[in-house]
Amino acid sequence: MRIKAFFLYIGLGAAFLAVSLWVFLSGGKNAGALRAKYKLGGMMLTAWAMLSAASCSGPGPMVTCYEPALPPEEVTCYDVAVEQDIIHLKGSVFTRGQEIEITIESPSWETYAVRILDPEKNVLQEERFTITTDNYPDVFTLPFTFDGQLPAGEAILAVKAVYTYENEEQVLDLWSTPITLE
Repeated sequence: MRIKAFFLYIGLGAAFLAVSLWVFLSGGKNAGALRAKYKLGGMMLTAWAMLSAASCSGPGPMVTCYEPALPPEEVTCYDVAVEQDIIHLKGSVFTRGQEIEITIESPSWETYAVRILDPEKNVLQEERFTITTDNYPDVFTLPFTFDGQLPAGEAILAVKAVYTYENEEQVLDLWSTPITLE
């Protein structure tokens, strides 16, 4: 099958060259010559596809004759994503004056700020906590007490990282959750 397709392709190529010469000599004004050139070009593309498909071998339907790339023997990953600053809070309804514990797993900052915000994001209460670099614990607990003068209703509890950059204090949002104060 492969030999027949090859000779068919050679024959079509010779006919295509002859018709191309005919189109060139007629200055591209002969519609029959142009039509014949397009038809022969289409036949050549079909024959080339048949020749390519017939030359493939192997199990299953092979689309191309390229050998598949071998997978690497061993996968090496150098940049492992480490989760940091995983924050937990038990509950969402609290009373004013209540003490709660906010836990931070794998803390990555030295200073944290806990803020109580109203629904318009105005700060109602803020308390800061510092972790000494001598003993970075795996889990750090922030003992936070709600101010007894906070208004009752919907609020937002936010935990932020506080750091200094170019002699200016910066605050980075880490986590927030809606709460209800009673």
